[in-house]
Amino acid sequence: MKKRQNGYTLIEIMVAMGLAAMLMLGISKIFLSTKDLAVLSKGLADVQSSGRFALELMSKDVRNADYWGCLRSTMLITDQLNKNDTDYQPMMSIDQTTNGIEGIENHQSDTLGSNFIPVVDSSDSLHIRTGEIPDVFVMEEGMTANAPSSAIIATAGMGLEAGDVLLISNCSNGDLFVNTTPFDPANPTNIIAHAVTNVNNKPDNASPALSTSYGQDALILLPKFSRYFIGQHASDTNADNTPVTSLYRIINGETPEELIRHVTDMQITYGWDYSQDGSVDHYGNATGVENILLLDEYLEEKDPYYLKGTTILSDYSDIEQKKLRWDMVVSAKISLTIRSHERTNGSTPYLTRVYTKTSNIRNRSL
Repeated sequence: MKKRQNGYTLIEIMVAMGLAAMLMLGISKIFLSTKDLAVLSKGLADVQSSGRFALELMSKDVRNADYWGCLRSTMLITDQLNKNDTDYQPMMSIDQTTNGIEGIENHQSDTLGSNFIPVVDSSDSLHIRTGEIPDVFVMEEGMTANAPSSAIIATAGMGLEAGDVLLISNCSNGDLFVNTTPFDPANPTNIIAHAVTNVNNKPDNASPALSTSYGQDALILLPKFSRYFIGQHASDTNADNTPVTSLYRIINGETPEELIRHVTDMQITYGWDYSQDGSVDHYGNATGVENILLLDEYLEEKDPYYLKGTTILSDYSDIEQKKLRWDMVVSAKISLTIRSHERTNGSTPYLTRVYTKTSNIRNRSL
């Protein structure tokens, strides 16, 4: 009589192996799906974070655009900078042609900055001028109005450097000049001088005298010129060999700084107030702003600030007419296209989102 043998038959083993293979395949799919989901979630988080940061940064500048204290127009500012000085740059000046906000639409084959960064074709750029308040910004309480040729007395320790371009203004006048008093942390001073001397590779003042006397109602501001644009890296590329593009900012003509990577486009729409009631009447792009029809009624409203003494449009130069149009802008809607840093896998497209924010210019709108 044969003994009974224990074990598995070949068929049972093959069935077990098939089930195990199916189980492993299912587990691997779950693993890959989880990995893709993790990459997608990270990409979405990166895109959202970049979008929020970029829009908040730009919106802050838009809200503060064209701020010169209580001075309503740059027409009332006297530019004391020596324009014949080799260190002088036009962007340092504030005068009757200065626009608080301005844009360029649909760049094509352009470069910006001292290192000539290529601007992404068909994207827009935004230019903003404003006055920032330094650490200490008002005149000393109880000071007497100083003569135009004397130094300006302000509270001590403000940290301004010799060579800083400053604007002093009240509600009636303003003077743009170069500070010629060095700041010494060990011996802080409350004197801001405007002598005719060259310091720190900055232009000197054309005159030691300001246009008027300033008292305790005056405000000291640091003029700031910001330019935002979407630029291409010269050598850095994405996985698909396309150039990495980023949001850049240039402040006062310095070297462009990279703010946010993987921003692929910027489009800007402007809201302008033709009726001068503080609210938006029309929306359009930069070309639309520069083609606004100027009527006599609008010139009558603006003439007290432009000091032309005329409401005849032909009496205004082309650059003054351009300023008249950009002065109507009371808001800007910025749209940024941002893509993820990497794909969810080797073949799927990058995650792309468009983030939009509209900001009002505070001293122009309701």
